[in-house]
Amino acid sequence: MTGDHARDLELVRGVLEGRRAAVRAFSERMRCVGRILAARNRRLGSPLAADELEDVAQETALLIWKKLATYEGRAALETWVFRFCAFEHTSALRRRSRQPISAGEPPEVAVEAEPTKGADTESFDALMRHLSPREAEVTRLRHVDQLSYQEIAEALRITPSSAKTHHARGLEKLRAVLETAGEGRA
Repeated sequence: MTGDHARDLELVRGVLEGRRAAVRAFSERMRCVGRILAARNRRLGSPLAADELEDVAQETALLIWKKLATYEGRAALETWVFRFCAFEHTSALRRRSRQPISAGEPPEVAVEAEPTKGADTESFDALMRHLSPREAEVTRLRHVDQLSYQEIAEALRITPSSAKTHHARGLEKLRAVLETAGEGRA
């Protein structure tokens, strides 16, 4: 554990003990939740509106608070928080895609300024189902969130070489799936 992470762990312990200064410092640090979610949303083509992002930020903050006692100081506090942000943002996108459209409402159509930006979430999620949960998580962090192997390792509490291995295995499986799908169309 580096000195910075030890300070983060001490901060979290102070919050859990109810120390006011620690709670204030922690609240200030948690402003990163909104920034992380906004950046992730932009990277995916802004599928969630500002009010939806605010809801996701509140849900994320609640989840972080509930899980705060599990923080062990193995990564920077913001790195640890990033996983919660990514999970909650993905969950919000899934919930949104499952909402039925009522007969009286026209469907919402998202128009992207640049068609090449953002991922086709349904296709991506369908492909991820062919991978083990760890391979899917590493692949998502690598390609959607654009994290380095070191950042993935810190976020998932694995080694960078393990992150590379899971990523390579996942890509190998995805190639096979895509090749099979291509043969089916011919």
